[in-house]
This record gives sequence, C-alpha cells and structure tokens, in this order.
Amino acid sequence: MAMSKEDEAQRKSIFAIKNKVGVALAIKSLEKYDNGGSGDYTAAKYEGEQDNPSDEEIRKMYGF
Repeated sequence: MAMSKEDEAQRKSIFAIKNKVGVALAIKSLEKYDNGGSGDYTAAKYEGEQDNPSDEEIRKMYGF
C-alpha cells in the first residue's frame, strides 16, 4: 500500500525522534499529543445543524 507524502513525512519524523531520544522518551512525547479518542465525534459532526421539522411543524407552516 502506497503512503501519502504526509504519511511518509510523519513516519520519518517519528523514526528521527526515536533515534534521537530513544524509544521510551519518543513514546512519552507522542502520548502528550494523543487525545486518546477523547471527545464526541457525533456531537461535533452535527453541531450547529438544525433538526428537521416535525410533521406537525410542517403543517403549521402551511396552514393545515
């Protein structure tokens, strides 16, 4: 599987850090920037969107 230029750059950066400071410090450094899956993707995805109007609301809009 081919890697994108960004993925390849990230891979090289991680290996450079590991070679410079060692595995343990490299992992600790990466963990600092990892949110560990925190947050609510679903809520963030739909933030600001309005719900579709209900059948009753549509009827009121058109005078039924």
